[in-house]
Amino acid sequence: MEKQYHTGYISGVFDVFHLGNLKLIEKCKAACEKLIIGVFDDEYAKTISDEEIIYPEDMRLKLIKGLEAVDDAFLVKGTEEPVGYEIDKYFDLDLMGRGGTTEPLLRNKMTSKPRPQKTVITVGVFDFFHYGHLILFENAKKYGDYLVVAVQDGDFILKTKPNADIFYTTQERINMVSAFKVVDEVVVYRDVDTSLPKEDFDIFAIGGDQTHDGFKRAVKWCNENGREVVGLSRTPRICSSDIKRRLSNYLN
Repeated sequence: MEKQYHTGYISGVFDVFHLGNLKLIEKCKAACEKLIIGVFDDEYAKTISDEEIIYPEDMRLKLIKGLEAVDDAFLVKGTEEPVGYEIDKYFDLDLMGRGGTTEPLLRNKMTSKPRPQKTVITVGVFDFFHYGHLILFENAKKYGDYLVVAVQDGDFILKTKPNADIFYTTQERINMVSAFKVVDEVVVYRDVDTSLPKEDFDIFAIGGDQTHDGFKRAVKWCNENGREVVGLSRTPRICSSDIKRRLSNYLN
């Protein structure tokens, strides 16, 4: 189906990345063949933001570049024009609204398919998605050819931890994770030690904070069944409490 525009352009701070950002970006992408994004540099972002900027410009740019819907992204100072592109549609995020859908990406990455060697799997809640999650995915992918990300089921989380503070539904968190180029497939899991043996994979990549008993049992199963386990360190300069507070402000 032919799109309305060839090359579209939007710009913004994109500090704490949330589902609203993703829907807006994918709504723009649905209207044009190529989508270019300008990410405001630190100097300009500080002049227009009501709150302190959490992520420096390099992190914000890398996260936006990692999205499937984005063809190119670069740092800009305010209303600076994009260089090297003939833009035929400048999108105004304020006028686009919060509609849109991430279903096309979701269909592609939730479809069951044969997994090539080497398949790496990593798991998590991935509720308030941040730069550290993207780095986790990229580091995990380095160990193989195909990355499967397992997103924990929200109903199961609330069943085992009734007071858990979960921002997004399972479906919404799947949409967020599916939106990144580095992710090849997304599945849903309940408890890591009972769900992991049901998956076809070669390497289990775990984060530095994934140390509870369920993960210990999952690692034991991997060791006993010829699956490799690799540990990935936390990303520095990431403050989850700041991200959670900012998301709470946005959602409320």
